[in-house]
Formats: sequence, C-alpha cells, structure tokens
Amino acid sequence: MTDTGTASAKIQIGQVMRQTFGVLGRNFPTFLILSLLLVGIPALIQALGQPRVNLGTVPAVAPANQLLNGVGSILFLIGYYILVGALTSGAVADLNGRKVGLSEALRVGLRRFWPLVGLVIVMSLGMVLGFLVLIVPGLWLLTAWSVVVPVKVVENVPFGQTFSRSLALTKGNRWRIFGLMLLYGLVILVVEGLFVVVAGGLRALLSSGVLVFVLPLANVLSCMVTATGTAALYFELRRVREGVGPEALASVFD
Repeated sequence: MTDTGTASAKIQIGQVMRQTFGVLGRNFPTFLILSLLLVGIPALIQALGQPRVNLGTVPAVAPANQLLNGVGSILFLIGYYILVGALTSGAVADLNGRKVGLSEALRVGLRRFWPLVGLVIVMSLGMVLGFLVLIVPGLWLLTAWSVVVPVKVVENVPFGQTFSRSLALTKGNRWRIFGLMLLYGLVILVVEGLFVVVAGGLRALLSSGVLVFVLPLANVLSCMVTATGTAALYFELRRVREGVGPEALASVFD
C-alpha cells in the first residue's frame, strides 16, 4: 500500500477516542475474556509471588514465591503479544462493521506472535537509544512508530517495511498522535488510580489476600485500552490519508 500524497489530512483526536471506546463497548465481553486469559491470569500469578510487606519489616522471598513470580512474568510477556494481535484484529474488524469472535481473534494473535515480538524489541531498542541521545528523537520515534503493530497485524508487510509504512501513515499527524498518547495515558492513570483507591478502601474490610486481584484487573483494562486505541488510530490514519474502506482491511482474516 502506498501513500496517496494526502499528508495534509489530519486525524481528529476526539474521533479516535470515540472509536476506541465504541469498539470496547461493543466488544467488551470478548475483549475482557481474552485479556483475562492472556494477561490477567499471568499478572495474578506474578502478584501471588510477591512477598507480603509489613510495616517495619523486610520481607523474605521464599523460593516458591520466586518461582511463581518468574513463571507469571514469562506467561505475561507471551500472553501480552498474543493479546495485542488479537485485540488489534478484533478492533479493526469492528471498525469495518464486522464482528469477530473470540477464537478468530485469538487465531490472528497466535499467527502474529513472533513478528510482534521482533518488532517490539527493535522499537524498544530504537526508542531507548533515541532517549539516551536526546529526548526529542525518542519522542519522535514514539509517534512515528505508533502504528507499527497494527500495520503488521493487518497488512502483514515484510519486517523492515513495517517501520517505513508506519512513518508514512503518521506523517503530518505526529503532534496530534503525541497528544492522543497523553490522553490515553491519562485515562489509564485514572483507571489504575481508581483501582488503587478501591484497594485501599477494601483493605480495612477484606484480608490482604483478596487485594491481590485488584491490580491485575487494572492491568487487564489498561492493555485493552492501549491495544484498541492503537488500532483505532491506525484505522483513522488510513481513512483520512488513503480513503480506505472496509474491503481493503479484510486481509488480516484470510
């Protein structure tokens, strides 16, 4: 897919936000089940492996806790990349007016697992280097590569071309994308903050063992918002820059 030369076409931040939460609302049960299975359970395993901290004491970490934490961390990383592929495919399909079931979204996530791992490693190294050299290059890469994941999931272009494709799609909209990222970050902070407040309120009523479920749930909702928001941004960029309709985004399910 090539750029049609409409670099001046601007996305509307409000439109992307509406699309994000519209997709989440229409697909909440499916997205929630996928997120609970792929990142919620691993995050819970991690939390169960964390030592309980008592005021004035240094917690001892038992070997069993270390094992739980390690297993949970590995499962979380694996589940996260599968989930990103699954939610991205489901969100793009919804925005094209097509309903995607749990098994179909999961199949896409599994198929894109290794490519997404490779992409995220390269992206992370590039952005870390950019931030070390100077803050501005890191921020530029953060916005320029913001739709690398949906480009790979939906278009499945070769590895190297994925980055240039994201550069082309985000051209002319990077300040808006940066603002959108700040808004999503604020939403996630509010969600996680609410969970922390609830956890603090429940501490007086429930045993500390019950509270171990609270932060994994916040993690689940954060992953849902992030993956769906990135898919909505990709969809809107293609719409305003290329005039792409539903039929052009169906290849992800072939």
